[in-house]
Amino acid sequence: MGEEIINLDVISPPKRIVKVKGKNIDISVIPFKVTVKMMKHAADFQKLGQMVEDGDIDDESKMADHLETMFDITRDILKNSDDGIDDKWIDRNLGSKQVILLINKIMGFVFEEFGEPKKAQKPQPEN
Repeated sequence: MGEEIINLDVISPPKRIVKVKGKNIDISVIPFKVTVKMMKHAADFQKLGQMVEDGDIDDESKMADHLETMFDITRDILKNSDDGIDDKWIDRNLGSKQVILLINKIMGFVFEEFGEPKKAQKPQPEN
């Protein structure tokens, strides 16, 4: 049998750079575990991003929980590119709105590759 080589380089994502405080941070590769976490929280992030864009934050949005998850995801994505990025660096260099908008943009990249998450269908009552 011959050798089989699977070339994953042919499906590499396009180069995506985030500029923050003079740093060029490559966010082209989103770690798989981060993608899974993002997909679990996709609807919440979309709702929160829309509320921020509209300037309409409601008390029932569980904003603190979503922001904490967003912070973790942002750190993991940025750290994947630069090990010097940690919680303190993000605190000093990114505002809340920047984190939310960055996550929304990254969610767009994930949806581009895998498609939009489908909303759960409510069971129909039987007749």
